[in-house]
Amino acid sequence: MTERIIIGIKHSPKNNPTVGLISAIAEDINGKLSSITDDNFCPSRKVFIVAGYDEIDKLQENELFQIKVEINQQTQSGPCKYKAFGRNAEKVKDIAEVLYANSLPDRNSRILEVNEFPVTKYIFIQTESNDCYGPFDWEKKNIKDEKTIELKIITSGGLGKNSGGVSRQVCKIPQSKINFNSVNCGDNFGNRKLAKNIYNIIGGPDVSLEEYANDKEIIEEIKKMAGDSLGRTIDKKNLDQLIALVNNKKDSALPLNKSRILTFGKIIANSSYLTEVNEVIESYLKSPAGAEVLEIYVQRNREKYIDKLRGDKEIELGTEVNFRKNELQQINNSIESLKKEKLDLSDKIEEIKRAQRDVQTNPEFDIEIISKKHQERIADLNHQTTVAENRLAEIKGRIGKLSEVDDIQKSVIAKQGVLDHIQQQIEEKKKDRDTILEESRRAEDDIRKKLRGMKPYVDHLNGSFSEGELDKPDIKVSCVEFNGKKDIHTQRLIINSIKNGLSLLGRSLNDQEVANLLISKQQSFITFFAGLPGVGKTSMCKLMANAEGLEKRLHSVSVARGWTSSKDILGFHNPLNDKFQPASTGMYEFLSAINAELKTGDKTTMSYILLDEANLSSIEHYWSAFMGMTDAITDQNLPIGQGSLVIPRNLRFLATINYDGTTEPLSPRILDRAAVIVMRPGEIVPRQSIDESALQQAFPIHSEHMDSLFGLFNENETPEFEAGEKSAIEAIAEVLRNSSIDKGRSIHISQRKMNAIRQYCGRARPIMRSDGEVIALDWAVIQHILPQVTGHGNKFGNRLIALKKCFEDHDLEKSADYLDQMILSGKNNLHSYEFFCW
Repeated sequence: MTERIIIGIKHSPKNNPTVGLISAIAEDINGKLSSITDDNFCPSRKVFIVAGYDEIDKLQENELFQIKVEINQQTQSGPCKYKAFGRNAEKVKDIAEVLYANSLPDRNSRILEVNEFPVTKYIFIQTESNDCYGPFDWEKKNIKDEKTIELKIITSGGLGKNSGGVSRQVCKIPQSKINFNSVNCGDNFGNRKLAKNIYNIIGGPDVSLEEYANDKEIIEEIKKMAGDSLGRTIDKKNLDQLIALVNNKKDSALPLNKSRILTFGKIIANSSYLTEVNEVIESYLKSPAGAEVLEIYVQRNREKYIDKLRGDKEIELGTEVNFRKNELQQINNSIESLKKEKLDLSDKIEEIKRAQRDVQTNPEFDIEIISKKHQERIADLNHQTTVAENRLAEIKGRIGKLSEVDDIQKSVIAKQGVLDHIQQQIEEKKKDRDTILEESRRAEDDIRKKLRGMKPYVDHLNGSFSEGELDKPDIKVSCVEFNGKKDIHTQRLIINSIKNGLSLLGRSLNDQEVANLLISKQQSFITFFAGLPGVGKTSMCKLMANAEGLEKRLHSVSVARGWTSSKDILGFHNPLNDKFQPASTGMYEFLSAINAELKTGDKTTMSYILLDEANLSSIEHYWSAFMGMTDAITDQNLPIGQGSLVIPRNLRFLATINYDGTTEPLSPRILDRAAVIVMRPGEIVPRQSIDESALQQAFPIHSEHMDSLFGLFNENETPEFEAGEKSAIEAIAEVLRNSSIDKGRSIHISQRKMNAIRQYCGRARPIMRSDGEVIALDWAVIQHILPQVTGHGNKFGNRLIALKKCFEDHDLEKSADYLDQMILSGKNNLHSYEFFCW
C-alpha cells in the first residue's frame, strides 16, 4: 500500500516556507487508530511536506490533523520515507485525548493539573477506578508555575445533546470501551492516549450519566422548578419549605430532578450558600407581589387582628360568591344560546345540501353568498366562545383565592365542580363547532366540484367553447454535435460544465451532487425533490434545465388540491362536441408539441415536466395514466379521448414535495418506482458568478448521448455490484427483512429497487470512487431504500438502530447520518419513524 492516512502535528518548516516536516503520531486504518512504530512506518517518524506547508502552518501549535501520505521516491527529504502535500491536511474532528487523574475534579472547580496540555479539542478523564468520564471541552488555566486546565461541559451541538451536557451531566464510560477505541502513542509524542469515534464511545447501554452541575447551577435549576410559587409559600429563613415545594412539582420524580433536589438539600446546609438563596427570596419579598404576601404574614401573627380579618374576609367572600353565582348563571344562559346556534348552523348545512341538488337546474347558483354569511356566523360563534372562556378563566382565578379561608373551602370545592362541568360543556361545544365547520367545508367543496364539472358544458351551451386548434408551445432547440467518447472523462466534462453553469445562475453544488442529479433524473421516469419550504426545490429543477440548455423543454405544472384523475392534469373527452377538452395545466399542449417533433425525425434532447407541490393531491390518482410507464425503456402510447399521444423515452417527470398536514403521503407503489432526493437547508447556497470561459461543454446534448453517459445500461450490459457494495447491500437487506419479534415490522427490498440501485452504482461508481469505494451505494441507499423505511413503536426503533450500525460498519456515512436524524425525530414523535422527518 503506497498511500496511507496518518494523524500528525507540525514539526518544523524548511527554509522555504512551502515545504517542511510533520511528526506522524498515529495511523487511521478503516476508521480505527493504530500506533506508529519504527517497523511499520520509518525510524524518523517524520513526513516530508513537498508543497503547501504554509496551509499546515496556519494550524494551532500541537493541533492534530489528518493527511494522506505516500512513498517518497526522492531523496532531498533525508531519512523521511513518506511525503505529502499540505493542501491534503484536514482538521481532526472525531479524536479526543484521554488524560489520567486520581479522580474526577470537584464539580464546583473543575480544575485539573496536567503534565502537558492536551492536543485535541475534546478530552476524556480516566480515573484510578478505571472509569472514564467525558467528553469535555477545556481551557488553559495557568496557576503559578503549574500546568492546569479547566474542564468545560459541552452544551451545544449534537455532541452536547448526546453526551448529557445540555442537562449538565457527564458520561461515565467503562475502561474497556475506551481501550477498544483508543491507541497509545509512541515516546516521540510524549506517551499520550488518543481515542477515536467519540459518538460511538458515548453511545450504548453500558454508558451512564452522572451529575456534574456545580452548586450555583443546581440552585438555578431548583429556582426554575419552583417557579412563581417561590415567594408565596416560604419566608426568608424557612428553606426546608422550598424543598417541599419543589417535591410537589409533577416532574420532581424524574431521576435527574430527584438527584438535584437531594443535592440542593445538602447545599443549603452550607452557610456559604444560605445567604445567596435567602437573597433570592428577599428580592421577591421586596416586589409588589411579595409585599402583599409579607403583609398577610404579619397580620396572621397578631392575634388581636385575626378575628376581625376573618369576619371581613367572610363578608367579602360571601359577596364575591353571590356575584360569581350570578356570573355562572349568565354562562349557563350563554351555553343554552350556543346550543341554539348549533341547531341554526345545522339548519344552514341542510340548506346547503338542498342547494347542491338545485345546482343541476340552476348553474348560476351562487355559493359565495351563503358561504360568506355562514363564515360570519361561525366567526361570531367563535367570539362568543372566547368571551365565555375568558370569563370562566377569570372566575376560576378569583375563586382560587377562597382557599385562604378554611371556613368556605367546601363551598369552593363545590363551585369548582360546577366550573369543571361548564368547562366540559364548553369543550363539547367546541367539538360541535368543529364538526359543523368540517361539514360546511365538505358541503362547499362538493358544490364547487359540481360547478366546476358543469362549467365546460355550460360554456359550450353559451357559445364560449373554442373548437379551434390549440396553440402548441415552442419547444424546439438545436442539438450540439457530440464528438466525445462515452467514457469517464466525458462524464466529468459534462458534470463540470453543468456545475459551472449553475454557478453562473447563482447556485453552488459539488461534483457528487451534480452527478447524483444527472444520474437520478436520467435513470428514473419520475424523480422527487423533497425538503422544507424555501430550500430551493422548484428553482433547482428549473436551473438544472437552464444549465443543460433545455429551458424551453421544461414545462411546469402547479398541482392543486382535490385532483382525483388524469382529467385534472391532462383533460377529458367532451361528449357535447366529441372533442378532447385539455386541462388548464398546458400539459396536453406540451405533449402535443413533443409528438409533432417526433414526426419530423429530427434529433431531440431531453424533455421535462415539473409537477410543483406534487403531493397536494394523491399522485397515484391524477398521475395514474403514467404509472405503468415507469419501467418502460421505449416509447409508450397514452390513450387520449378517441386518439392517443406518444410518451417518448426522452421525457422525464420531476416532482417537488413537502410533508406537512396539508399534503398527501407518497404510497409504497410510488416510492418503489422513483428516486427521492432530499434537499436540506444550506446545501445549496448563493455564490458569486464565474467567468463564462469556465464552461467546457456546449449544450444541449442529444438525449441518446445523455442516456449512454448517465442513463440505464442495456440488458446485455447490466452492471453488477462490486465486492464491498455487494457485502453492504446484502447486510442491509438482512437487517430490514429480519423477522425477529423484537425488531417490529420487517421491510422487503423489491427486485425493482435492487435493479435501480445496481444501475445507479454502475453509472455513479466511476465518477465518485475517488471519494470512497462505496460512496455511490451510499447515495443510492438514501434515495431508494430509506424512503421506504417507515414504522412505529420501540421495537421498530431497535431495527433502525441495528440498520445504523450496519451502515457504519460498511462506511455508508451519509446514510448513517440521515438515519440518525430519523431515529432522533422518531423518538421525539412517540416512536413514529419515517423518512420525511424535517
